[in-house]
Amino acid sequence: MKANKLFALMIAALAIVSCGPKSGDPDDPNKGQTTTEVTITLDKTELQMQPGDSQILTATVTPAGTAVTWTSLNTAYVTVDNGVVTAVAEGTTIVLAQAGSARAQCQVTVGKGTSMGGNSYTLKDASEYYPLFVDDATKTKMGEKVKIDFSVDDVKNHFWPWVIEGTETLTYEFVTATGPNFYQTDEGGYMALVAANNAGWAGGGYSVQADELQQLVDAINADPENFYFHLGLRSTDGYANVFYFFGMQAETAFNIGAGNIYNVNPMTDYKRDGYWYEFDIPLSKYAAAFSTFKVADHLKPGEDPYIFSFLTQGINGAQLNYDALYFYKK
Repeated sequence: MKANKLFALMIAALAIVSCGPKSGDPDDPNKGQTTTEVTITLDKTELQMQPGDSQILTATVTPAGTAVTWTSLNTAYVTVDNGVVTAVAEGTTIVLAQAGSARAQCQVTVGKGTSMGGNSYTLKDASEYYPLFVDDATKTKMGEKVKIDFSVDDVKNHFWPWVIEGTETLTYEFVTATGPNFYQTDEGGYMALVAANNAGWAGGGYSVQADELQQLVDAINADPENFYFHLGLRSTDGYANVFYFFGMQAETAFNIGAGNIYNVNPMTDYKRDGYWYEFDIPLSKYAAAFSTFKVADHLKPGEDPYIFSFLTQGINGAQLNYDALYFYKK
């Protein structure tokens, strides 16, 4: 009985299937119609990213204009919005692009932030920015909050590597910057210097227009508790650096190193492991010195004043790799 009942059901099913129109039959509703196949490809099938990075995936679709839906299979690692992939945290997942029934995928691997020792840095939130040395992408993020742009343009603002007195011999050599910059927006896009020529010291700095520098000094004096200076450093050696605001006075200096150099005590030190580290210097620490500082008192004939300068221990090969120099007001 069971076998006969199953056979009867199979016959009924065949009858249902056979009652529909066959391809080519005069009753076929699809006869004479051409079905357009949708295809989709991505310009990348793999991405290597670090937390905070964003990259763009571009989909090529036929027919052109077919809507594309984007999906991340694990938003804890990666998010995607109309092809813009943003790395969130360490892990691996797939980004899918779908058009009709066609799909394409890209495998996305997010690392720890290897060029930063596992740290991921972002632009400091601020109401005002005064950039000296930042990448273009970061300056774009600063937007209309840039009050005075002190970036080097070789017209108003200059960078000067210093020379041995009485010669044209540089105390620093410019070397090739390798690896991502501080914000990982550019490969090698940072300043890479090495002490050279047995000078016993190596130095350099940024000169700007006197009136614009005085505007910055006035702004800091009006609200010193909310002003900071930011910089990123990376190195693999233990030599210290001293940095100066607005000149070479010890009272406006800070030392990032292991010991006293150039009569400036160390503020702090950092791991010399080849990764980026950031420092935010509270300018309230210098409120007394800044309150009496007048740019006009420090001008030299034919020279623009320095807004920021630095010295490296003058041992040949001592590194100074820096990036992301800017004053900011919270």
